[in-house]
Amino acid sequence: TVDRERTAPFLFSVDPFAPQVVFRHALSAPAHSSSASMLEATWPLSTNMMLQNAVSDIEEGGVHGWSAMRLGKFYEALDALTGDVAHKHVSGGTDDYALVTGGHYHSIELARALRGVDMTLRCYVTHTGSASLEVRTDAVQVLPATGEERCATQGRQGCVCV
Repeated sequence: TVDRERTAPFLFSVDPFAPQVVFRHALSAPAHSSSASMLEATWPLSTNMMLQNAVSDIEEGGVHGWSAMRLGKFYEALDALTGDVAHKHVSGGTDDYALVTGGHYHSIELARALRGVDMTLRCYVTHTGSASLEVRTDAVQVLPATGEERCATQGRQGCVCV
């Protein structure tokens, strides 16, 4: 079983809906590998109406906004999960390192996120340097009709060890 607050402490510190989120991560992988620090967090928007209403983009004139998640909410979660993944990658789960966000870059919206469909943020390390690392985040949804996974947004975030 996953110790949710230990798996994603930064997300739990900023997101009041974190207890509703379903987490997945590699149970056994070589230390300091991308697999070992990869984390997926799924907001169950298809089954939790309160959560769906809380994170959904504003509806205007009966037309839903661009996303199934408000951009502010999305980036708040992305920042927190990136921090969780980066910290786990460099520290192996201990509290020996501090990290700061160096910046978001190459973020791109690939498709309109679907309202009422679970949203998963998949974060994993793609590059490491001597005092920095890059974490990629994919926002994916599984299409209900086909079961096909579709990436709605992807981006990269730089983190620096301090």
